[in-house]
Amino acid sequence: MNHLKKGEALGQDIRVLQQQLGRAYLKLRAWAEAEAAFQRELEVDEDNPSSHHGLAVALLHQHRNEEAAEHCLRAIGLAQNMPLAHYHLGLALFRLGQEERAILALENSLRMKKDLLNAHRLLALLYKERDPEKAQAHSALQKTARHPTKAPYVV
Repeated sequence: MNHLKKGEALGQDIRVLQQQLGRAYLKLRAWAEAEAAFQRELEVDEDNPSSHHGLAVALLHQHRNEEAAEHCLRAIGLAQNMPLAHYHLGLALFRLGQEERAILALENSLRMKKDLLNAHRLLALLYKERDPEKAQAHSALQKTARHPTKAPYVV
């Protein structure tokens, strides 16, 4: 972490440094610091999908779901093939009470990456009343999915 801050002070490639700093803060669960780092990177490169996604994760952990959804949408608009951004969009929409849209986002995440454990968990919950058969299928798929701690940026 100190090396990243020294590089920042020396004026090295600010985009790369801020993104690395943001990721480091996410791993440390320093949500406000991660948010600030990704915001600084986006001031330099507003069209960086990875930074929009990182910012969304930091915002989700601060329960700022509407802002998180906006940054997920921005990331996905810039780079469609981001399964975790689709998952985080689904999570934000679920928290906002937009369950139908959440299902679409979560299903999209699983089309790209079938082993996202938390996506299966959330879909099992969302389908419980709507479609018990689908809920059962997602519950069963949880057994073959990756553990959430192995995937980066999983809330």
